[in-house]
Amino acid sequence: RAGDRHSDSITLLRTDPAHGRLYYLSIPRDLVTTIPGYGQAKINTAYQVGGPRLAIQAVLNATGHAIPINHVVLVNFAQFKDLIDAVGGIDIVVSERIQSKFDCPYGTQARCDRWPGWRFAPGKQHMNGQRALIYSRVRKNVLNPGDSDITREARNQQVEQALLSKLASFSTFMRLPFN
Repeated sequence: RAGDRHSDSITLLRTDPAHGRLYYLSIPRDLVTTIPGYGQAKINTAYQVGGPRLAIQAVLNATGHAIPINHVVLVNFAQFKDLIDAVGGIDIVVSERIQSKFDCPYGTQARCDRWPGWRFAPGKQHMNGQRALIYSRVRKNVLNPGDSDITREARNQQVEQALLSKLASFSTFMRLPFN
């Protein structure tokens, strides 16, 4: 999955229909790898400067060409949010209290300074597209100084997996014969 010009993450998805499984490999956007024509740089730079083709080459370099890439799907944040809303939202189990001032929704710095931030309580929560997007994009949990790109990527994967599970259920439902 990629954002707009500024990729939030790259997720490789392998399907295994014979066993009914999906396998994910999330690549942190700040991973340094060789980008053809640009040398060593953060992997998200490849998409910014060369689009999907260069991003594929950078991913192949980062994985030692061990994982073939057959297809590319680009999902921007608006589409991601709209897709979650279209399936009626998703259920996420939040593992800890989260508070983040990332992506303040207000237009003035003074108002953002007074704003307490996005908050998530621990436990199972049903999220609409906007809330799921915010949850997956939290860059720093002020309540947990150990939060990092790795924990953000784990939240991102959690949202992706919940959406894929919902889509699988929804598509199964849609294939049922209605009389």
